[in-house]
Order: sequence, then C-alpha cells, then structure tokens
Amino acid sequence: MIYKLLLTTLVIFSLNLRSQNIITLQEIEYGGLILIEIKNFPENQLPKGCTEALLLYDSESEKFSFLGRQNENAFRIIDEMQDVLTYNQAKAYADVEFSENKIKVCSEMPFRATSVCNIFEWNGSKFSFKDTEETDPSWDNVQKGEEFLEKGMIKEAVEAFQDVFYPHAYMDEKDVALRLLYKAHEIALSQYQKKDYAGAVETMKTAFEYWYFDFNSVNEMEEELSYNEKFSAKKIISIYGDYGLFLLKNKDYQLSVDISKKAISLDSESPGPYLQLGDGLFALNKTPEAKEIYLKYKDLMTKSGKESKIPTRVNERLK
Repeated sequence: MIYKLLLTTLVIFSLNLRSQNIITLQEIEYGGLILIEIKNFPENQLPKGCTEALLLYDSESEKFSFLGRQNENAFRIIDEMQDVLTYNQAKAYADVEFSENKIKVCSEMPFRATSVCNIFEWNGSKFSFKDTEETDPSWDNVQKGEEFLEKGMIKEAVEAFQDVFYPHAYMDEKDVALRLLYKAHEIALSQYQKKDYAGAVETMKTAFEYWYFDFNSVNEMEEELSYNEKFSAKKIISIYGDYGLFLLKNKDYQLSVDISKKAISLDSESPGPYLQLGDGLFALNKTPEAKEIYLKYKDLMTKSGKESKIPTRVNERLK
C-alpha cells in the first residue's frame, strides 16, 4: 500500500513538473535521453533562473529539445526543436558550440567518415533549422590519392590512401594497391636506368607499404587477379624480381635476399632472381649457400639455351 502511494506521488510530481516544462535528471537517465552541453551560449539569453544551455536528444522520437539548467537535478524545456534531418547517436560529436547566433549539431554516418552537421539559428527565443553541411575527409583523401598517383607522387598517394577511414566503403583496396605497385615500378625502373638505385629502392619500398596481398604461389596469385585483366601474375613476379635487383645495386643485401626468395617462391623457373639471390648471399659472406643458388641458376640458364649469357663472376665464385 505504501509502495503504491509513493509511486502515485512520484507520478503526480513528475506530471506537475512536465506541465511546467520541467524535466528532471532522473527522468533523463531513466529514459535513456542524452544531454549535450552548448558551449559559449550567453546566459543572459536564457529564461530567468536558468544558468546553462543544453540540448536533449530523444533517440526514440529522434527529436531535440533546447533546455536551460535550473539546478543540479532539473532543467526547463525552452523549445521543442524542429526535426534533425540526419543524426547518428552512436557517432555523435560530444560538443556543440554557440557561435554567431548559430549551433551545429554534428555526427558521422554509419560505416563512413561522412560528417553531417545540422545548423540551427538562434532568434533570441528559439532555434530554427537553417541548413545541413556535409564533409567527408575519407572521400577527400581518395581524390587526393588518385591525383597524386596520376602524377607519379607515390609517397603522397600512399599517405592519402592510408588516411581513408572505412576504405572498403570508398574504394577497391586491391585495385588501388595494384595500381600503386605498377606505377611505382614504372618510376623505379626509370630511376634504376639513371643509376639512382637509392631512389628506385625508396619508390618501391613506399609502394609496398600499401601492398594489400601476401601471395604464396603463382596459382593463388592468378586466381586473385582473375577478376581484372589489367593485372597479371607474370608482371607482379617480374616486379618482385626487379625490386630485388634494385636492392642489390643499392647494397641492401639482406632485403634483396628476402625479396629474391619471394620471387623464387612464386616462380621457381625464372633464372633472374636466382642470380640476384646468389649475389646477395655472396655479399653477405654466405658462400656455401650462394654456390648452391648459383648452380641452380646455371642449370636454368643452360636448360633455356642461355648458357652463353651467364656472367663470368658466377663461374669464378663456383671454383
């Protein structure tokens, strides 16, 4: 009986407050409502007795109310605001700032980096909806990345693509990685031909920072690339081989060995990477291992009728 009386009293008290446009902190917490502070709102523009401006968001009705704090536990509802066209409670911006008689209520869209801001203007007594602004840093970075890639600015392109949030929603990451690698290889080849070995290595290293794949066999590579005729397993294997050569010329012997081994794991019948691997191992004073690789290289060159093209250093190092 006492419990029912208390509950009835609480309900009557709450209804009385609501009739006075008052909402309590208890109601806000129990109702799962969200309070958002409006920073820099002039206190002299609030109703008498209010000391702080806030927004109240009701996720069920998807509506905002403009509140003034009366005390620690009670708020006056000053205005029921117009519907917010787009608002994502899960990715809402924590702060709302009053500036030039306006506020922006902003949030990000689900699974994207699109920021949508609903702009409300203050007329001295209430807020009126004025406009919606959209910004999307991810889309901006995709466009920047494409522009940099077109100009052959590999480092800048990689940085732009890496700054894309939710990349799967904006671009085909595999396609981007492959186009980056192809363009980087084209530039690195030019640098190599000019004997700028350090530049060629840096260009390729940068492209591989964005490399999306980890192929273990040529069959796996061909299957992965079957969706697009622009790219081929043979070309990518040759890029690995050239990268190993650039590293060798730049005296990055250990990395050259690692890359040459990767090229061989993808195509064990191409002799070029064996020569680079042997040279790298020899430079690292791993002579027994180098000799084994040189023998494999000689065997492949002989089988393909290219024995006359075997460098003299190979036979000298095999003695």
